Parts: sequence; C-alpha cells; structure tokens
Amino acid sequence: MSLLVVGAVGASAFGLQAAGLHAPSPANRAAARAASWLSGYRYVTSEVEAHGRTLRGRCFHGWFDGDRGRREERGTLLLLSNGGSIRVLRSGRILSAGSFMPSAIGALEVAGCTDVLGPRLATLAEFDAGIRARPAWLAGRRVVGLHARHLLVLVTPRTDRPLGVLLHGVKSRLQLRRLTPSLSRRLQSG
Repeated sequence: MSLLVVGAVGASAFGLQAAGLHAPSPANRAAARAASWLSGYRYVTSEVEAHGRTLRGRCFHGWFDGDRGRREERGTLLLLSNGGSIRVLRSGRILSAGSFMPSAIGALEVAGCTDVLGPRLATLAEFDAGIRARPAWLAGRRVVGLHARHLLVLVTPRTDRPLGVLLHGVKSRLQLRRLTPSLSRRLQSG
C-alpha cells in the first residue's frame, strides 16, 4: 500500500512539474551550449575594438599568489596589450588599471574571460526567455548572434562555440585556448 501511495505522489509531482515548465527556446539552448564551451577553458585570447583602437587581451582564470608568495586566492586576470589589467578575486576585490570600459566586469565579458562570461550566459540561458538568435557576420564568416539584453555573443552555427562579443559598442573576437603548464605558472605569478 505504501509503495502505491509513494508512486502516486511521485507521478502527480512529475505531472505538475511538467505542466509548469516550458521547453527552452533554440536560442536559450544555444546560449547554454556557449556557456558550456566557456566552462571547459581557463584561458582565452581576444582582439578588442574599443573607441577606434584595437587591443589584444589575454584572460586567465586560476589561483594567484598572495602577499606571502603562496597560492592564496582564486580569480580572473585580464592582461591588455596597452599595459592595462583587470584582476577580480573571489574575495570580491577588483583591481583595474587601463581598462577600455567603465565597468571592469563589462571589460572581462567583452574579452571573453571564461569565468565571467560563462556564468553570465548560463544565467541568461536559464532565466531570460528573451534571448534571440539571428544570423550575423564576423570577419567575413557567417555566425549566429545570440542577443540578450545589451549583450551580443557571436557563436559558430553548428556547435555554438563562442567567437566574439559585442557590449555597449565595444566588440571582440575570441579564441578559446588550452592552457599549458608553463603558461599557467607565468600567469599565476603575474
């Protein structure tokens, strides 16, 4: 008897859940896949076009040396070709110099920093039913533009791998890269 009651309660709960949830749109699924791509990488390089000039960026997510020279804090570091940098640590500290945008987080998103842009895309994919997918072009190549609020993420048509970002008139081209051990050591001590 108790198994029957448990089964009936479980079936009715599943039915209520299914009735209340809508299938995600193709654009939301594409945004989720793009976020998944970003979660698989800790290093990205970018070319950012801001205010008529092009900057190169390198963004890394990992552990950083603290005051005593040992790995103390996890965070994200963006290094720019103009000598600027932005470091966001899990403690909430943001250290920024020479950024191309007023918002440090916006600059990290445009540069494709995986631990900043990825969670933002994942949140939008889950909670924003207003994401739209439209044909777009990047460097003469047909891509898909995922529009969400002020953010446009350009992805490949078949795999939804992120290729670029446009936010508040600043645009970038991204290259997700595997992190080698020697590069990781150099970035973490920098």
